Amino acid sequence: MNMLNLWQSLSKNFSINFIHKINFEFDYTKILSEFNVMEKEFILKKHEHYENHDGGFTAISLYSEDGKAANYLKTKNIETIKTEIGKFFPYTISIVEQLKKKFGASTRRVRFMKLTKGTNIHWHYDWDECISLGNCRLHIPLIVNNESSGCISHQYYQWKPGEIWYGDFSFPHKVFNNGTSDRLHFVIDLYNPKNFLNENKLFQKEEQNRNKYKKLILFAYKLSYQLPKKILAFF
Repeated sequence: MNMLNLWQSLSKNFSINFIHKINFEFDYTKILSEFNVMEKEFILKKHEHYENHDGGFTAISLYSEDGKAANYLKTKNIETIKTEIGKFFPYTISIVEQLKKKFGASTRRVRFMKLTKGTNIHWHYDWDECISLGNCRLHIPLIVNNESSGCISHQYYQWKPGEIWYGDFSFPHKVFNNGTSDRLHFVIDLYNPKNFLNENKLFQKEEQNRNKYKKLILFAYKLSYQLPKKILAFF
C-alpha cells in the first residue's frame, strides 16, 4: 500500500468525503455519439499549466467566455456562451440546460476533457471550485477504463459512464490513466446554483466538514508538496 501524504492522512483522519452522485437521468451514449462526430472536424487543444500534467491532457469547450471552442480559460465571473461546436451537440446542450434549470444556475466553462493513455494529471488544486464559493463542477464520464482513476486528497474514485458526480476540486487532486484507452469526461461548471442539494442533509453536513478542515489540509499540502517542489526547482 502506498504511504499517504500529510494532507491525505489529515483528510482521511477527519473522514472527509469529497464526491457526491447526482440523481439525474440522461443517455450518455448520445453525448458520446455527438462528440465522435465533432472530433472528426475539430482537434482538442492541449491543456495549459503544463506543470500539472504529462502533456496528454486536452480539452475543447462547448461553452466558453468568448464563444470559442479553443478557449477553456476562466478569467471572469460571467455566464459563458455556446461555442462553434454547439451545432454538433443538440442533445448534449439540452442536458446542460436541464441541469442549469434544475439547480437554478448559470454556466461557466463546459468542456470535453481527455486524458490519453499512459499519462497523468499531477497534484494541484483549483482554489474556488467548490459549492461554498459559488461553483459547482459536475463530471459526466464518457470513456473510462479499469486502470484510470481520480483522487481528491485521500479519496480515490472511478466514476462510470451514465453517472453524474459533483467533486470538491478546491482540495488537492490528481488523475492518472494507466490503461490502454483514452479517458474522456464531459465537465460542466455551473455558477452560483441556488438550490444545489439543499434538501440533502448528508451533503450539507459533509460540506460543513470540508469547510472546517480545508485551511489545515491546504496548509499541509503547500508545506509538504508545493514548497519542496519550489525549493528543488530553485536548485
